[in-house]
Amino acid sequence: MAQVCIEKISPDSPDIVLLREAARILSSGGLVVAPTETRYGLLARGESKEALAWLFEAKGRPEAMPTSLFVRNRSEIERFGEVTRLASRVIESFLPGPLTLVIRAKGVWEPQIVVNERIGLRWSSSSIIAGLLNETEFPITATSANISGRADAESITEIASAFGEKVNLYLDAGPLNGITSTVVDCTGEVPAILREGAISSERLLTSVKDMLPK
Repeated sequence: MAQVCIEKISPDSPDIVLLREAARILSSGGLVVAPTETRYGLLARGESKEALAWLFEAKGRPEAMPTSLFVRNRSEIERFGEVTRLASRVIESFLPGPLTLVIRAKGVWEPQIVVNERIGLRWSSSSIIAGLLNETEFPITATSANISGRADAESITEIASAFGEKVNLYLDAGPLNGITSTVVDCTGEVPAILREGAISSERLLTSVKDMLPK
């Protein structure tokens, strides 16, 4: 494996120097691998055409499979997309946490972000992701740190073996094997579970049971 930059980071008390270095790399269009509360994510500047193209090339991911974005808070969710009553209930019940919310997008985005007028937003409970967002003024991608079509890797060593020098910085918080985030589309009257993960479809449907069509 080629020489890559791997730095240890605490998931509970992340080093601000490392977060600022990661933010600098993202600002310049580079790629960073960082831990979330579930698995490792591959991060890029979400409104940069060039950075997104590089991320999709590195992952071998088709543009028809969009990447989600990390958000800082509910206000940012409302800025990026249309929050319906159904979406609002899901936000109140499960976020921040391991859930990706799909809603109708607002504004103009690159095709790797919005497909069929929908955008995926991830309000993570990870201190590292929150800290990194505090050091940036742009959206950051929320996609898994794996080659498209392959299983998620648990360790930075495995991830670095796959991506090598295509990623500018790897933040290592030890092995991560948590269940991936649940992806739910809240653009209709009933939540559509696109991927069941850490939050079960049963819990989701129970949380909005009183809002569903009779």
